[in-house]
Amino acid sequence: MYVNHVLLHVTKDEVKKPKGNVIITHGIAEHSGRYDKMAKALNDNGFNCIRYDLRGHGQSGGPRGKLSSYKLFIEDLHELVLEVSKDQLPIYLLGHSLGGLITHMYAVTHQDVDGIITSGAPTDFVKDVLPLRILGPKLLSWYSVKTNFADDQLSRIPSVERHYIDDPLNLKKMYGSLVGQSLVKGVRYLKKHLDNHHVPTLLMHGSNDKIVPHFMSEAMYITIKHEDKTLKIYEDSYHEIFNDLDQDICYQDVMDWLEERIKKTEA
Repeated sequence: MYVNHVLLHVTKDEVKKPKGNVIITHGIAEHSGRYDKMAKALNDNGFNCIRYDLRGHGQSGGPRGKLSSYKLFIEDLHELVLEVSKDQLPIYLLGHSLGGLITHMYAVTHQDVDGIITSGAPTDFVKDVLPLRILGPKLLSWYSVKTNFADDQLSRIPSVERHYIDDPLNLKKMYGSLVGQSLVKGVRYLKKHLDNHHVPTLLMHGSNDKIVPHFMSEAMYITIKHEDKTLKIYEDSYHEIFNDLDQDICYQDVMDWLEERIKKTEA
């Protein structure tokens, strides 16, 4: 799919007689191919799964690990939602980490989906972005950092971290423009427009997340005014709850939540 001068890599896993569509937005420095298990779980439960690589990530176009504006992430997702909406089925967004932030930003910008699910979403400023908050993303846009997340931070399962490091589609470095635009300017945008967050929401987080503190999802749960909101904190889980020891519980919670929303839609 071609959006804003960039070709986005999109994967569609479809089923016969689907109950709805789920669009997955992955986290920073990774790619949509890491969500094969989620796609299968959604298909097994009767949902189409649509995945895409963020611009500058995976097999999508755009400068690697760079971003000129956080608004592009919202616009890219919006074009995908518009395309998927042609099926006239319920649409749900599922975002992990940066993908969770993008999903929340989408929810306060466009009111055209039936629900959102986020895991480990940085809905406030993480400590590592302090220099960018002080000096500004533009001044430090050239600065590069290694993506050393797989250092006993992603999962308690060693093989998950090894596969992350060995995956050639994961970014090995990213730039201040990507971090600053998304995790500074994007967070500011979300915080400014939180009153527009009016969509059913499932917030998920590992209690031992070393990358994005779980209190961020807890604070979002309190802040969101919509009555249909659910918070799930997974004891001892790290950042990637869908790749950690309690992953089966997490997958089931997602499916149960989706089924409940579908029943409400049909009622």
